[in-house]
Amino acid sequence: MLITEILKQNAELYGHEIALIEYEPADDLRRQLTWAEFDSMANQVAVGLQARGVQKEDCVVLLMMNSLEWLPIYFGILRSGAWAVPLNFRFTTDEIKNCIQTAKANIIIFGEEFYQTLATIKMDTETYLNPQIFIREMKSGSAIKTNPLPSLHPDDPAGLYFTSGTTGTPKAVLLIHGNLAFATQVE
Repeated sequence: MLITEILKQNAELYGHEIALIEYEPADDLRRQLTWAEFDSMANQVAVGLQARGVQKEDCVVLLMMNSLEWLPIYFGILRSGAWAVPLNFRFTTDEIKNCIQTAKANIIIFGEEFYQTLATIKMDTETYLNPQIFIREMKSGSAIKTNPLPSLHPDDPAGLYFTSGTTGTPKAVLLIHGNLAFATQVE
């Protein structure tokens, strides 16, 4: 079973139970998503990407701080059939540019705190999306599903991840859907 199918199964089995919680103690802010909301948001992201022309095996960069929206966007990218390319928010501007160029990204979904960084990079990438605006678009129904989402198989590429250490530049590692599913297995 693929990781995207596990999310769907959890939404069916535990729909009204809490799946994700974000808590900011300094602001006494607590937000949460149920499994059904998580699954629905991931579907909205997948459909929204498809409506923007994203096709199976395109690359979608995800450059955000940790937030409640991060995982639904990530799962939406996977469901769309695109490669998720999550970047470490601690990467320097040069590292971000190198990763985007290596991935040949079609779309970058980014948090507002990265606006200036991306403005200085000036990539040839087709689209930059602010996740809050993108999610509002999806919830309002502005994206219309024209085709079914692609079927996914364990051997299909799922994500391009960049490893890095203190001694070198980030290096690309390709993971397939089977890798992500295997990581969820418990003995």
